[in-house]
Amino acid sequence: TPKGKLAFQEYLVRDRARSDVRKITYAGIRTAKPAPGILDTIARADLILIAPSNPFVSIGPILALPGVRGALRKARAPIIGVSPLIGGRTVKGPADRMMRGLGFAASPRGLVTIYKGLLDGLLLDEKDQKHQSGLVADGIAVECLPILMNTATKSRHVAQAALTMAAVLRTPPRKAV
Repeated sequence: TPKGKLAFQEYLVRDRARSDVRKITYAGIRTAKPAPGILDTIARADLILIAPSNPFVSIGPILALPGVRGALRKARAPIIGVSPLIGGRTVKGPADRMMRGLGFAASPRGLVTIYKGLLDGLLLDEKDQKHQSGLVADGIAVECLPILMNTATKSRHVAQAALTMAAVLRTPPRKAV
């Protein structure tokens, strides 16, 4: 941050995420290892879902583990993300501010850039529909729907959309006759 290096809890709790984030480092990541069986599980998966979490402090440490990003790139399963943004803002937490501070747009385009080379599909909120055509042109399958999961019914609806998208992405294209 402009104030210097902070531990995440200092940034989030003590400073209430008010400082701009300029860089993120994951202490110990060079010697960390994925849990036993994780890389094999990725290779055998039918669907890989990237949850609507902060791409830097929730998903980032997982992707930074040695071998994980490579395993995801080689995975046969479709990788579908659920955007943590609704209209360019997070429902909770500092992900949108962190994205801007780190030089990414707080938008679906920014997410695709952060997850470069990983996403086959992305579920967006209806408020972000304006981004759909550009992402589709870049080869990302997109569905726009209400993604705020504040009830069990809404959560099931988003989960079903991810499963449906994965089924479509797994289906080989029909050959022209």
